[in-house]
Amino acid sequence: MRKEDTLDQFSPEQFFGKALVVDCRDLKEGQAITIDKINIDKAKLADFLLFNLG
Repeated sequence: MRKEDTLDQFSPEQFFGKALVVDCRDLKEGQAITIDKINIDKAKLADFLLFNLG
């Protein structure tokens, strides 16, 4: 993916797979998402990580 690419330029098939939703709703604005938020064992089984920011 290049900087000028947008999601609508990709085929939907590229976004099919298992996803892990990482709950980050407790973070304050501007606070970094760190590795301790991610369950590594579950992440290894996922094709995508989705970050729920609220």
